[in-house]
Amino acid sequence: MLDGSNYFDKPAKNDVENLWEKSQENKLIRDLKEGRNLQEVMESLDNFQEAFTTLDVIVCSDGRVLPSSGAKLGLAGEGILLSQEELDHFIVEYKGKIAKVTSHEDCGAAGKAFKDQKIETGTADELGENFAEWLAKQLGATYEHIPMKDMKNSVHNERAICFDGTGKFNPATLTEMPGHFVSSGFGFGLSEEYMKEELGILTGIALGDHGFGKRFTGEDKFYIIVSAKDAQQLEEMKSIAKEAVAKFGDSVDVVGFVHETGK
Repeated sequence: MLDGSNYFDKPAKNDVENLWEKSQENKLIRDLKEGRNLQEVMESLDNFQEAFTTLDVIVCSDGRVLPSSGAKLGLAGEGILLSQEELDHFIVEYKGKIAKVTSHEDCGAAGKAFKDQKIETGTADELGENFAEWLAKQLGATYEHIPMKDMKNSVHNERAICFDGTGKFNPATLTEMPGHFVSSGFGFGLSEEYMKEELGILTGIALGDHGFGKRFTGEDKFYIIVSAKDAQQLEEMKSIAKEAVAKFGDSVDVVGFVHETGK
């Protein structure tokens, strides 16, 4: 399982500490620490309804990257870790429905895919770029590469994963959201098995040396924030998430809310 430790330069300690202290002041993080009901918190946000839209740009789940335009559909490495069967099915289902596919520098999922190759050629970043460009062509979409200079920062400052089942949640529109990964695949029909792997990978990065690491504790938790289309899906997704992150103990909590289709 990828924990992020093999594919990034270690961030400067002061940079991480400053970002951690800033994240501690985030309203949503404070509300969760105080035990407030997430459904009520989310519905109280002024632009909550506007956060649900057509997701038309495939971007890495990495919280440091956003597309130059469009709404982010988050997949680790833009889907580079999908099985061939799931990738083929995704392409058939969404050909012509995706506007753009991006790649970015310093991608841990591309690093894992690179390590898993039987024949290693080039670099992990080149593999990620080539995959994303290929996927864009398969989907009839444009391709965009996001260099480090255009990323939000060089440090993984994620406090949460937005694990979406609605296929519509674009948390970047909510100014109250802390740094976060985006995991959109469940809402686009990807399997439970893949989603567990992706959630485990992303959580491992956050709790590893290239995220906030040991600063996450039973008191200061990393959150899996489930956005579901109904109460039944919410319970299903929370169960998936809890199983995916069980090995991380009480440093991780799974919470969720419902946004009904058409609401």
